[in-house]
Amino acid sequence: MRDRYIAATLELLREHHEVGVVVRGLRAVLVARDHGRLLGAILRGVLRHLEDGSNGALPVVAVASEGAAAKQKDLISELLLRLTTTTTNPEVVIDSTLIGGVVVSHNYERIDTSYKRVLQALYEKVTT
Repeated sequence: MRDRYIAATLELLREHHEVGVVVRGLRAVLVARDHGRLLGAILRGVLRHLEDGSNGALPVVAVASEGAAAKQKDLISELLLRLTTTTTNPEVVIDSTLIGGVVVSHNYERIDTSYKRVLQALYEKVTT
């Protein structure tokens, strides 16, 4: 069902309708059919499709240090597959705020397997 909404939205955008009009119409249809909770997923799907067709940007892999990317090559490959990217050469960024682990971003999706996220989640669980 979500894919049909994505296809219809893309078709309207290809016909050069104004983006604001298309989004307002999509929201109205979703609310009328009690599918309002799908709006975010549909818009992300539209953005993903538009980016794939025009930009072809590389996925970004954030690691704590230069050697971390080489040590966690298998994990990075698995995460790239989960993000359905076909590239094997992502852009690697050193993020000094990470303690360890990997953060992979591509097409408005992010998989965070960093120690920082795990520690933040533990802290929030303990303090609330």
